[in-house]
Amino acid sequence: MSESKEPFINEPYLSPSNLSPKALRPKTIARFIIPIVIALVVFYLLVLLPLPYYIFAPGTAEQIRPMVQVKQGGFPEKGTFMLTTVSVSSANVAGYLLAKVNPNEELYKTTAIRQKDESDAEYNQRQSYIMQTSQSSAMQMAYKKAGIPYHIQNDQVIVLQALKDMPAAAVLKSGDVLKKVDDQPIQTAQNLMDYLKNKKAGDTIKLNYKRGSEDKETSLTLANLPVDANNPKAPPRAGLGIVPANVQSVRSDDESKQVTVNAGEIGGPSAGLMFSLEIYNQLVAGDITKGYRIAGTGTIDDQGNVGVIGGIEHKIVAADKEGAEIFFAPQDLLPDKTKGETFEPILNYTSAKNKAQKIHSKMKIVPIATMDDAFKYLAALPAKASS
Repeated sequence: MSESKEPFINEPYLSPSNLSPKALRPKTIARFIIPIVIALVVFYLLVLLPLPYYIFAPGTAEQIRPMVQVKQGGFPEKGTFMLTTVSVSSANVAGYLLAKVNPNEELYKTTAIRQKDESDAEYNQRQSYIMQTSQSSAMQMAYKKAGIPYHIQNDQVIVLQALKDMPAAAVLKSGDVLKKVDDQPIQTAQNLMDYLKNKKAGDTIKLNYKRGSEDKETSLTLANLPVDANNPKAPPRAGLGIVPANVQSVRSDDESKQVTVNAGEIGGPSAGLMFSLEIYNQLVAGDITKGYRIAGTGTIDDQGNVGVIGGIEHKIVAADKEGAEIFFAPQDLLPDKTKGETFEPILNYTSAKNKAQKIHSKMKIVPIATMDDAFKYLAALPAKASS
């Protein structure tokens, strides 16, 4: 008779009832940790990993009147002028993929938007400064058209950018206000450049500046500035390595007509035309809105010329959502072949009109080349019947 043998007699069955907590722990922990780690990695890749792109999307259409004040009040309006904005955000992987399929979003490389070695803070400061400059031009044009004498006042000099690997980069930040150099007042950017033009690399200067509400002082050793790409054969020039800018204000000779503008966090130059129309409307009797909701965009210079801008399709969407009835779009900028111009056309009006058709907007898209074009259109516009 063969001998029988009980299987596993010395290796008892490992049922849950006879497993110890120590036997459970490694597999249980792994079962929870691995999915969490995978989820965190996926979250980082999709959401936290930055890409070298900006996403442009429809922003807002905002009434300008609350942003503009005249010292002795303004005239009433039955309609409204609105500036339009583009939403600009840094792209992550998820946003990049969504922007590829969203017809109302566009992707731009950061190098196409920011200047060389420009940080986010410096880019934002530059946009804020450009908006201030745009408002000044708008105010000048409004005063000119309203026949109100004015003058330009230099208020301060600020740092727009501190160039990488230059002396100032270790100390100065965008937005710093430059006060004195070697105890000499800095009233304009030209004052600073004139003072430094006879200095040499290795010379040390004392600089007084203001950051926020805090006064600061530092000593900086000058270095040769980067070679000017437009003038590569120019002799070396010593400097701090900053981009300074004059902050100016437009002052009415009649104090009662003084205008102030507060646009909050909105940056860039593209609201110039609409600011000029709103300021003018508050300086003179009558109401050039004639009861309509009028949105628009376009830069303006101190001669009243309206310039092209970027992202106009997004502004059309924003204006349509806010019920705008009329949209002022910069006239297409085309090369003048008689002058030998060969640049790529910038089709603001055409793009605006095409986008309005795509979204089935009822807005009237009006091409504008100068502030006078806007005045002529509004002068011929019949007053809107009261609802």
